[in-house]
Amino acid sequence: MTMTDDQTAAAPEGAADPAVPNVFQALTRVMGDIAPVGKDQRNEAQKYRFRGIDDLMSAVAGPMRRHGMFLLPTVIDSRAERRGEKMTAVYLTMRYRLYGPNGDYVEATVPGEASDFADKATNKAMSAALKYFLLQVFMIPVDAKSIDDGDRHHPENPPAGQGRARKGRPTEQEPEWESSRPAPAQQRPAARPAADDPVQRAAARSAMEGQAALANFTSGLADQFQAAYGCPIEQGTTAQYMEAYRMMGGKP
Repeated sequence: MTMTDDQTAAAPEGAADPAVPNVFQALTRVMGDIAPVGKDQRNEAQKYRFRGIDDLMSAVAGPMRRHGMFLLPTVIDSRAERRGEKMTAVYLTMRYRLYGPNGDYVEATVPGEASDFADKATNKAMSAALKYFLLQVFMIPVDAKSIDDGDRHHPENPPAGQGRARKGRPTEQEPEWESSRPAPAQQRPAARPAADDPVQRAAARSAMEGQAALANFTSGLADQFQAAYGCPIEQGTTAQYMEAYRMMGGKP
């Protein structure tokens, strides 16, 4: 995200009111009113917690209204590419212009990228850009005690035998891939190629799901995998997992 001196503007001539806060004063007041936003959402497919864009928008909307601020988004650059036959990736640059109650503004440009099997890649990329604009410009606290959080898209593995990083804050656990659990007999595929080794298959699925998190493509992954390959994600093959992994930008 970039913000430079030429990305600010004074209020329109004759519109400024000395009694009304300028955009910078209003911005700091909004920051003071924003409540912490924790990782209260859970991705069941990849087994990790995250903070959603809806949570961030809800935290910011009230304070912005109270202090007379509003946000104007503009897509200033966008590029889409196909990955295989099923995946679309979108890379865009958003400009967010934050207006104060006096009519002056400050703006920032933010990149966003996302992938999707259907037609939602642009929507997801815009959501990703807005999420980090809000987090970084308003310095939204992540809990009641600290703001030292990178908002990772996938969890770090805790040290062996360690379940919590510090008192009161659970450590995000390593994903529990469903492929490590035997599927009920009625859900197992009728046959699987002999070369589809269970260990390789589990590793391929793990790589696919990890790449999905990095590509901001976690929401609805299981549903879209089934739509693309005609089987539940739990019944996918090593080849299907690796194809999806490559389509989301994974290296061969």
